[in-house]
Amino acid sequence: MFIYQGMSDGLHALVFSDNHDNQRSNPDSVLTHKEDYTYKLGVSFLLAQPYGFKRVMSSYYFDNKDQGPPGSQPGSFHENSCYNNGWVCEHRWSTTMNMVQVSSLYSMKQRFVLKAAYILVCQCLCWRTFAKLASKGRLSGI
Repeated sequence: MFIYQGMSDGLHALVFSDNHDNQRSNPDSVLTHKEDYTYKLGVSFLLAQPYGFKRVMSSYYFDNKDQGPPGSQPGSFHENSCYNNGWVCEHRWSTTMNMVQVSSLYSMKQRFVLKAAYILVCQCLCWRTFAKLASKGRLSGI
């Protein structure tokens, strides 16, 4: 992965498409749940990237920028109350959940490759140290 000038490495970057503040302060220049199809594409693209710690929004419907969240909680995963009491619940949309699974699989593969590379480097260092000690005669008694 390339790190472009001015960007943090992926381990120290929080990435997201929107948040509660920019949804309200600049709605014409930020993708939000109000543009359903485009928003799903944007979040899917974000989740498909192998960069950063990803954050998926969970919004509520609002009419003005100062409106607070609904008085009730979104409900459990298996209830439809998430969609019926003022909450949007983008994190529960099927496109979002499917892309989270894809992102997790990529992340697991990446961790496996990094762990395998780490083990290989450790083994090489161990053999190198072993060879050095053996050449100096410091392994007698093993």
